[in-house]
Amino acid sequence: MAALDFARSLPELDGMRIALWGTSLGAMHVLKVAAGRDDLAAVVVQCPIVDGLATVRRLGLGAALRLGPAMLADAVRRPIGATPHYVPIVSPPGSVAAVTVPGAQNGWNGTVSPGGSFDNRVGASDVLEIAVTSALRSARDIAAPLLVCVSQRETLMDPRHGLSPPGGLGSLDMKKTPLGRAPRPARPAARLYAQY
Repeated sequence: MAALDFARSLPELDGMRIALWGTSLGAMHVLKVAAGRDDLAAVVVQCPIVDGLATVRRLGLGAALRLGPAMLADAVRRPIGATPHYVPIVSPPGSVAAVTVPGAQNGWNGTVSPGGSFDNRVGASDVLEIAVTSALRSARDIAAPLLVCVSQRETLMDPRHGLSPPGGLGSLDMKKTPLGRAPRPARPAARLYAQY
């Protein structure tokens, strides 16, 4: 919210043409923020995680059980101010990580610029927070034109959740692609955003 207010305060920007864009879990945050604003020109989400619990269920019982001890260790450490107990965000199937679906690690690494890197870790108990977060209700309150881009071969979130947002979205446009999670998500989203 503060970033939007700051952007709107810049004289070189047209405050009436500010849009939000997010992919995956970032898309959930975009939907929740956009629901509380009536001053956005557009909202674009790609491969959106809109229902945390449904996404965690899609990861499977085995992945949840493997994460259990790490989440407990993290939950014990946080209240006493200790360093969080981290797990990888993405890792190969069968390992202990937030996301272990086939292809997730390659897809994630594909979003990193050549020569770049990312901190592949998250506090283990943060995965539980994702499980209880949803943008389904807040999405009803989005006033701006909304473009939802979903992949028909999505492996992390159920494409039906992206294709079946709750009623009340007045200006919704859906784009489906037969591709999986795009290795470079910024490019197709930028082209779709240009339609607005």
